[in-house]
Amino acid sequence: MGVVRAQGESKGGVYEWSGFNPTSSSPTVFSCSKITPINWHFRLGHPLLPILNVILSKNKLNTCSMTKKFSCNACQCNKSHKLLFSASTLESHAPLEIIFSNVWTAPMYSIDGFKYYIVFVNHFTRYTWFYPLKRKSDVKPTFIRFKAIVKNYFKHKIITFYSDYGGEFTALKDFFQIHGISHRTSPPHTPEHNGISERKHRHIVKTGLSLLTHAALPQKFWSFAFSTAIYLINWMPSPSLKYFSPFELIFKNSPNYAKLRIFECLCYP
Repeated sequence: MGVVRAQGESKGGVYEWSGFNPTSSSPTVFSCSKITPINWHFRLGHPLLPILNVILSKNKLNTCSMTKKFSCNACQCNKSHKLLFSASTLESHAPLEIIFSNVWTAPMYSIDGFKYYIVFVNHFTRYTWFYPLKRKSDVKPTFIRFKAIVKNYFKHKIITFYSDYGGEFTALKDFFQIHGISHRTSPPHTPEHNGISERKHRHIVKTGLSLLTHAALPQKFWSFAFSTAIYLINWMPSPSLKYFSPFELIFKNSPNYAKLRIFECLCYP
C-alpha cells in the first residue's frame, strides 16, 4: 500500500506509458484484463465444469487459470437432484412373502374401456400379475380375488404388502388387519421406496409401446399390448435373478418359447 507503481504525463486526459514499444514480444504488465472462469461460466449459460474446461482449453480463450472449483448459486438452485437411495436390504425366502403393488394411469381409455392397471410384483421371484382397471376403486375387489387365487395355488400367505399411500390402498386397511397382512407404505414424494413397482411400470410401458409401434396399432389398444408385455417379461431371464426368468423361479418349470407368435400376427379361433 502506498507504493508508486508507475508515473507518467497526461496527454489529452490519457496517461501515456513511457518506453512502450508495440512491436516488442515481451509481455507488458497491465496490457490486458483476463476474464475469470466463473464469468465464462455465466457467459456460456452455466455449463458443467468439465464442459467449461474443454471450451476454455480448446479455444484458448482469454481467462485466468482455475485455482479451485467455483460455486455457482444459480446452478445449485436449479440443477440440484435428490441424493441416491441406498441399496435395498430387503430379503424374502418364499413366494408371496412380500408383494409390491402400484396403480398406473393411462393417458387415454383403452378400446375395451380401461383407464388404469394394477400390478402385483412378487419380491422373491419378481413374477408379476397384471390387472387392467376401469376405476381406482376396483383395486380392493381385485386384490381380494388375487389373494384368494395365489393362496390356493401356492399354499403360501401374503405376509407384507408394499404400496404408496393412495386411497385405493388405504381402503384395504380393514382387510389387511383381518388377514394379518402387514401394509407398508412409501412416504410422500418418495416413489423410490416403492421402486420395484415403479421400475416394473417403466418396463411394461416401454415393452407395450414397442409392441404397438411394431404392430402399427393406435395407443387405445394399450390394454392388450401391456398384458402381452407382462406375459413376455415374466418369461425373460433377468440378470438380477442370475439369468433365470420369474416364470422358472415361481413355477419350477421352463417357459415354452416355441409357442410364441409375433404380436399383430393373424390368428383364427
